[in-house]
Amino acid sequence: MPERRQNPPIDFIDTPRHRSLRDFFFEFEFTLISCTYWRNTAPWHLPERTCPDSFLLIPLIGELRVFLGPKEYSITPGSFLMLAEGTPHVLNLKAGFKRLDQISIHCHIHDRWRRPLLARFPVSSGQLPDKRDFTQALNELACLMSHDPEIGRLYGETVLKELLVYQIRQGMILAPFSDADPRVGTVIQRMEKDLVSSDLSIEELALSVNITPVQLRKLFRKVTGTGPKQFLSGLRFKKAARLLRHTATAVKQVAVECGFASDHYFHLAFRQEFGCTPTEYRTKTAAEI
Repeated sequence: MPERRQNPPIDFIDTPRHRSLRDFFFEFEFTLISCTYWRNTAPWHLPERTCPDSFLLIPLIGELRVFLGPKEYSITPGSFLMLAEGTPHVLNLKAGFKRLDQISIHCHIHDRWRRPLLARFPVSSGQLPDKRDFTQALNELACLMSHDPEIGRLYGETVLKELLVYQIRQGMILAPFSDADPRVGTVIQRMEKDLVSSDLSIEELALSVNITPVQLRKLFRKVTGTGPKQFLSGLRFKKAARLLRHTATAVKQVAVECGFASDHYFHLAFRQEFGCTPTEYRTKTAAEI
């Protein structure tokens, strides 16, 4: 009897696409914050802003013009916009369209060093896997997040992974981040765990990984582009913005949950970071995507 062998029809092991998939599934954690269906009428314009989380926008009816600095994108039904946190952008409904129906998704997709996955995609737009079927999945997700957010977040993780894996399968290769020291990841995990503590010090964090504060500052700047104190403040501001934007938590309690020393200091620091008070930020973002 002749020998039978099972061979894969194609071999793409150790190719850029294979390495992108490995990074995608083993390096990143997904947290869905919100998924909302919006219906707008012309004229519609969203002035320049940045989001404290990763942001995806999927038009269902109408065409979007997206401005990312000097770059301009056209996003039509069947395609979508994806922006890493902190990306300045301006959105307009293209002239000639009377209506814009869209689904917006806010999420965190981070590696252990809190670097956003979407920053590794070579472009800021993609295509839906199957327009009709995937649009239905997105509508289901928006419904679940409105009425059963616990299941919605689990379902949303699956939807997001399917959407982004499809981009890799279509040839989008993830750009590499620079190598990161694991001690930085350990310190970031500690920051996240003890974020509520206003007494968390750089000296204590450095001691937890057996290095000096000077070494910790150098490592952080090499890996994240900023110092540990600034990184910790960024985590606190991002959590505060998320709570103000997506929950009804009282401003004073937001300050406590984000590790600010006092309600007064929280107001001062938040105004310096965002250009408005926490209450003004909540009111301003309530009508935004």
